[in-house]
Amino acid sequence: MDRNGVRPVSADWFIADPDEAADVASIVCELHGFDDWPHLDLADLDDEAVGALWALLRADDSPAAELLFEDSDPEDGSVSVYRVHPELVRKLAGLKDAELRSLAKKWGAADSLSEWNTPGVEAVLKTMAAFARRAIFDGKAILAMAVA
Repeated sequence: MDRNGVRPVSADWFIADPDEAADVASIVCELHGFDDWPHLDLADLDDEAVGALWALLRADDSPAAELLFEDSDPEDGSVSVYRVHPELVRKLAGLKDAELRSLAKKWGAADSLSEWNTPGVEAVLKTMAAFARRAIFDGKAILAMAVA
């Protein structure tokens, strides 16, 4: 959780094992690269937008992500790596086209997406769903890296 009580789950998503969280974080100091894991750049989405999506999909009040690794360095800044909630991954992966369109319309109504048009919301949701399907196919988690 960051200083404002928000769990960052956007920015960069990686398909990786949870025990690779420190390795994913080492991208900021160039010990590893973005291409070392399947990667999805969600920099256009803020945490509030991903939280709004999770609120539409979840069945309980669980957070969208769990902190796995956090580090701060004067030269590299701070980095946090979170595991995206497995249920969020499963729900995204299981979206059918008709469900996706309906969900995109609902999600697009969120304040954090007020500048987005419906096709843009639908496109990013399709990309997230495909990424989630790949993570499940690979038998891995989705880790979210936030850098400040």
